[in-house]
Amino acid sequence: MKTIFVPTDFSGASRNASIYAAEFAKIMQCQVVLFHSYAVPIVIASDMPTTVMMDPAVLRQETLTLLKTEAEAVEQITGTKLSYEVVEGDIVNEIIELERTKNPDLIIMGIQESSAVSEYIIGSTATDVIRQSLTPVMVIPLQAKFKQFKKIVLATDYSLGTDTHLLEPIKEFCRIFYSKLFILNVVKELELIGIEKEVSRMRIQNYFENLEHKHYYLEDNDIIHGLNNFIDEYSIDIIAMLPHRHNLFSRLFKEGNTKKMAFHTHIPLLTLPSRSF
Repeated sequence: MKTIFVPTDFSGASRNASIYAAEFAKIMQCQVVLFHSYAVPIVIASDMPTTVMMDPAVLRQETLTLLKTEAEAVEQITGTKLSYEVVEGDIVNEIIELERTKNPDLIIMGIQESSAVSEYIIGSTATDVIRQSLTPVMVIPLQAKFKQFKKIVLATDYSLGTDTHLLEPIKEFCRIFYSKLFILNVVKELELIGIEKEVSRMRIQNYFENLEHKHYYLEDNDIIHGLNNFIDEYSIDIIAMLPHRHNLFSRLFKEGNTKKMAFHTHIPLLTLPSRSF
């Protein structure tokens, strides 16, 4: 891992994600790049029938100054020096464009908490980035503070197929942090595993054969409830999924004005998309 990419909107959640990324980068020995995308606002003057557009050059310089200040603030807190980049355009499009051109190894994004109960509200920006990104994305809750990943859970429905290479970030984290890996399949009712899923399970088993890991099957009519209980019982530090390959991920999102994922607010979520998409 060489580069971590951190989009920021200067909110508290973004600041927390930037600090998290900086602390994480110390151990991974990689670079952190802060990124902000802005749109040039159009001001409608009340006493004129025309519109007035702010000077793009002035706005860009003001945004760069804000981003530089943010990078310096995070460096003062963590001791990690951050580089930064700013562009004009739609935030999601620019994140994906920069991802394609810069090829970061990881994108870290912050999210706000929705309430005291263990629930994420993942806004459209993080959701869209996860769905379009060809790079692993780590979503950091507002209250999450970086700590080493001693216990990692891979939530899976065993739809991996032959693409075990998608799990490489998990293997890397396990080696660096000496993590214990929990491979979890939550089902509504226990049943015999079909041949296809059993083959996938064996591939995962073989892929992690030199690392400490164990497979778990959990019966729960509410998959969110089952995951949360498992996280509590085993004191999990981070949960990982493969959104492009698993029905599990889409089942955790409900369509509407917000996308809701009910995991504990202190647990980061790591998504592992395929670069072949």
